[in-house]
Amino acid sequence: MVTGEDLNITGQFRAYTEYRFFAGIARYEPLIRSVNVTIRQTTCIRDAFVCLAVVDLWGDTQIKRQARDHHPHAAIDRAAHQVASLLSRRVRRHVSS
Repeated sequence: MVTGEDLNITGQFRAYTEYRFFAGIARYEPLIRSVNVTIRQTTCIRDAFVCLAVVDLWGDTQIKRQARDHHPHAAIDRAAHQVASLLSRRVRRHVSS
């Protein structure tokens, strides 16, 4: 689910966000129960955007990552990359143990 806080999420914006997260985490789909992404413009830093990703995994585990940038698409890219990296480390750690 993609939502915006005081930010209009157009169809194109939603599609971009879904694609960026799907591209990074699709291979971990068996571990994932749900993904929620919220984008908002910050009030403390002018013209900055924050992307908060919450990934619920099976087994009552949750991953939260937040990224900030001056452009909303860059914040989305950073958050998607952080989530994918964390899932990759989690899988490698699980396989090696």
